[in-house]
Amino acid sequence: MPKCPDNESAKASAARVIYLELGMERSLSQVTKILGKPPTYIVQLEKWSRRYEWIKSAKAWDETYWKKEMAKRRKAIQKRQDELDERQAKNAEAMFQMATGNLVEHAKNKSLYAKDAVTLWKEAATLQRLAVGAATQRTEMELSASDESTGTLTIKAEFGIGNMEDTDNKDEET
Repeated sequence: MPKCPDNESAKASAARVIYLELGMERSLSQVTKILGKPPTYIVQLEKWSRRYEWIKSAKAWDETYWKKEMAKRRKAIQKRQDELDERQAKNAEAMFQMATGNLVEHAKNKSLYAKDAVTLWKEAATLQRLAVGAATQRTEMELSASDESTGTLTIKAEFGIGNMEDTDNKDEET
């Protein structure tokens, strides 16, 4: 429930709450309809809206609402991601066991060939790493820029393991 401005009457406060809760559909004419008042009642709503700064309240209300809504959405997404990660980890472990645990048995039954076992093992390892948020590959990149006033700056980055190294070529030359 939004904070009631000083001196706001119960009727004005009730109308303001309706106005705020309308969100994207917010208008004084909508409030008039919801209250079941005649169209001329909008004049009273306009007075209250100006006097008690409903537009300012609506901006604060919307900001708070969307922050809460986004936090709920992030929490729901994280919960789904955690569940997915758990399933993937279990599946990866089963694949890993199949690839490493019973190779001889599978080879006898011809249900899994060596090449397939290696592929299965690699996929299982990748899934396990993904499930725990670890990198599955590395990408290296080097960027260079030259500026006569400051010298040359080289940035080396290795992605996938979280390692960044800054090197100023000007310092290397001395």
